[in-house]
Amino acid sequence: MTTRRERVRAAGLALLMVASVFATVNVGALGFVGTAEAAAGDASTFAVSQDGECFEVQSFGDGTTSVEDFYDYRASDTDPTGEFSSYGTTEFQQNDTTQMFLYNGTEGVSLVVIHDKLEGDDSGGKVTFNITGVPSGGEWAVADDEYSGGTNYDNFTISGDRSHVDWFWAVNRTDGGALRAPQGSDFSMTVDPEFNEDAHHDHPDGRYDGGTIDTWNVRTPDDTENGAATALDTSQPVTVGTGGCPSAPEADLNASPQDATVGETVTFDASNSTDDDGDIAEYRWDFDGDGTVDRTTQSATTEESYGSAGEYTATVTVVDSEGRTGTASATVSVGEPLNARADVPAGVEVNETFTADGSNSSGDIESYEWTFGDGTTATGASVDHAYGESGTYEVTLTVTDSAGNEDTDTATVEVVEGSEDAGPSAHLDASPTSASVGETVAFDASGSSDDDGIDSYEWDFDGDGTVDRTTESATTEKSYGSAGEYETTVTVVDTAGQTDTAKRTVTVEEDDDDGDDAPPTAAVTAPETVVVNDTFEIDASASTDDDGIVEYRWDFNDDGKVDRTTTEATTVKVYNRPKTFTTNVTVVDASGRTDSASVSIEVTEPDDDAPSADLHAPEKVHAGDEFDVNVTNVHDESGVAHVHWYFDGEKGPDGHRATVSFDESGTHTVTVLLRDEEGNERTMSTRVEVVATDEGDDSGGGDGSDGNDGGNTGGYTGGTDGGDSSDESSIETAVDVTDGDVIEIAVTDAESGDRATMTFPVENETENTTFDGMAATFDAAGDYDMTVESSADAPENVTAPTVEDDGFAPQAFLTVDHPNVSDEDLRSVSITFSVERSALNRTDAETDDVSLYRATNGSWERVDVRYVGQNGSAHEFRANLTELSTVAAGVDRPAMAVTDVTVDDTDVKAGDVIEVTATVANDGRAEGTVRTDLTVDGSVVATENVSLPAGATTTVSFDHELSSAGTMTVGVNGETTDLSVASVRTDESGDAAESTTATSDDSGASDDSEDPDESNSLGQPGMGVGVALVALLCASLLALRRRN
Repeated sequence: MTTRRERVRAAGLALLMVASVFATVNVGALGFVGTAEAAAGDASTFAVSQDGECFEVQSFGDGTTSVEDFYDYRASDTDPTGEFSSYGTTEFQQNDTTQMFLYNGTEGVSLVVIHDKLEGDDSGGKVTFNITGVPSGGEWAVADDEYSGGTNYDNFTISGDRSHVDWFWAVNRTDGGALRAPQGSDFSMTVDPEFNEDAHHDHPDGRYDGGTIDTWNVRTPDDTENGAATALDTSQPVTVGTGGCPSAPEADLNASPQDATVGETVTFDASNSTDDDGDIAEYRWDFDGDGTVDRTTQSATTEESYGSAGEYTATVTVVDSEGRTGTASATVSVGEPLNARADVPAGVEVNETFTADGSNSSGDIESYEWTFGDGTTATGASVDHAYGESGTYEVTLTVTDSAGNEDTDTATVEVVEGSEDAGPSAHLDASPTSASVGETVAFDASGSSDDDGIDSYEWDFDGDGTVDRTTESATTEKSYGSAGEYETTVTVVDTAGQTDTAKRTVTVEEDDDDGDDAPPTAAVTAPETVVVNDTFEIDASASTDDDGIVEYRWDFNDDGKVDRTTTEATTVKVYNRPKTFTTNVTVVDASGRTDSASVSIEVTEPDDDAPSADLHAPEKVHAGDEFDVNVTNVHDESGVAHVHWYFDGEKGPDGHRATVSFDESGTHTVTVLLRDEEGNERTMSTRVEVVATDEGDDSGGGDGSDGNDGGNTGGYTGGTDGGDSSDESSIETAVDVTDGDVIEIAVTDAESGDRATMTFPVENETENTTFDGMAATFDAAGDYDMTVESSADAPENVTAPTVEDDGFAPQAFLTVDHPNVSDEDLRSVSITFSVERSALNRTDAETDDVSLYRATNGSWERVDVRYVGQNGSAHEFRANLTELSTVAAGVDRPAMAVTDVTVDDTDVKAGDVIEVTATVANDGRAEGTVRTDLTVDGSVVATENVSLPAGATTTVSFDHELSSAGTMTVGVNGETTDLSVASVRTDESGDAAESTTATSDDSGASDDSEDPDESNSLGQPGMGVGVALVALLCASLLALRRRN
């Protein structure tokens, strides 16, 4: 039998067991709040990244206080009450500042946001945050403001992994909140802010406006109460995540061989580069150390060869999948390849001693061996030789390097008797042969010789085979604007036209003073065309230098001699003969460094010729009837500036066309004055016979009896050209304007081969493009009638051409109705039209872009157009047709469009970078440029301009980082494709893995039974340890009681 004392001892033993278990398993791990261990397992270090920069911060709080109590939000309905603000974060608050930090509370880590300062200033504010990457189960533990009894203008929403927040606060208040992640969870949240006027909404109450957030900080604990602040860019998103900042890759680079020759292949190997946090995505190669990426590869190795000797620092920048970079360098020494060069005179006399020069050979040369073709040999870089007999000899130079490699060069020497005219012998020296960029190099060919004298020296300074300067002097100077090896050649020409050539290599290097005293940069402008004996200005003021230019040396005829030296950047010049001159300017800075630039100037004879034109007026008209006069085929070399009409000596209007009437019968004089840009004038006159209306003459083109006949404004006789017959043609052409812009043309007594010229009246003009006239040559005799009508719009029965379908923008249409003229009746037809210069300028079009199209069988056929010339404010054109129909005059335009969009990889996840490629086509008839916009879900994220000639197609590519998971629409200029982006989760090993969006039931519980967050702290399903031990204690006490 068990005694009461024994039962009590048993209960006590059970209590000791419970206490023992509690001590073993860590009370804090059991979930009891109020201790520093309540948040064990939550991260305390976080990575903050913005615009490619990452830094680490720590969380505030020790896990013993909830974020709600820490934030201490107070409103009119809280206890205690307050001013709709945070009372627990006063040490963090600052005027016109948004503070953001991590807080470790009893239920997990929260991202805390505080706007402005309580009782701080007299202005409110507004901010919008769009947050992505919210962890599953994340919640706004503090929503400042959400309160009862009124309208909540602040907006806090969470949908999936996205959250949208709108904050508004009044004067002297704060705003903010705390977004809490589930306890122990990892997260990476991106905050895309919209501050002040960029905020998503406006508040209807003016007290909530007027203030601005000027500063956005993220804070981390230090020895102070509110921690240290790091300023963020208010216009850029920021990402906050658990864990520290990832490390950048470490680059490694080897070059083989490190000692190479010009043109030899060098292999660069970066395969020993490493990255601890991911794979290396690409390698960016800079082979010459100039800071410019020369090649980008996904392979760790690549090859390159160098075109000139020198010391090169090659650099590789390795880029990992997160865009982090590391750099390594390797030095490559490039020497000249073994290259033999034998410099000998082209001709010498018998027994004349000459020098065979091999000093311009390159490479690591150990020996020079010469053979002269006459059985003699010699060694040495330069040797003297003479031939005892005339003839043609081959001189051979063989050079050998330290490795035993050989190279050979052969030159020919013509040996003549003393009485023969031997060719010149060229020789060239340069000083210095190693110069800096901008430094003046003096070239001296005075060692050249010829028995009859040298006539000229032709200089090629860069070895491209083009003569850069011709001089009578044996010396000249040159400075080079960029580093490199330059082979300068002089060709000496004697009086008989015989030549010889000598060469010298100049090495130009960048200055080694780290850019403290860079050489100047020369620039010069002048008129493209000037007139003989006119004074004009040459301007070098666009030249630049870091310390200023002290001298300008002018060479007006490109002969290598300085014709004038000035301290001013401009000078004037007069040329007295027609020719195209090249003017050089050499600018000199205070250190004596130089640079040169040149400009071509065409000098022409003055324009002394007056303008020419054809004057058109009717021979006979009725008194009181209006008629048209005009000039065509207006031409002048310098351009016609003025066309003015006089009628019987009285001043009339300006322009190529005019309308006039004479009230009195008799002979009247029509005069036109043409004046060109140079002031040359031409006056042309013609006589018009004016008859009284009752004389019944019908040659004026009207009905001949009624000068007030409604739409009849009179007519005139068109021009005629003789036909094939030698007899004078009897053809007559009458042009009448009836019913507005309709022109009626009557051709009578036409013979085969007759040509009728019809000039259209001024009523035919449109705004920018005008059809001036038409000429028709007939193949059959007869009388012909045509009706001509012009308009700015296409006729009703014709579909106008478009830029999209035809690459053509019509400006005006001309329709010729020809009821009794068949195609067989016509031998040829030409149409003249003019386009205002201002119309071309508005569309950036040239005269080559002007074209004419003919409507045929429901489509438009292009017609060849010839540019006639400029006529006042317009350009004139002529086109030949094979038949009459509707024509359209206008300009060729580009038709740019994106025709296809592709994505390089469709198996992608959040954080991946995709390449979007768009095909761009120009189906128009002129070169064009289009702006291509990469859009993601309708928002433009990148832009690039693409230029294409007519009929061409190209592709443009964009790189875009996928910031979030889901289905999105990617497009370029309206061409789109849909893309599914997987999310990223963290598996039990801590590695990132792709994951689709998890599904949950109505209660919000996950269906993944293996999720460690769904088990208790001992790793077993069901009750936690604390609950189990309490249950054990209760069971013991219950058993004790029952026994009692």
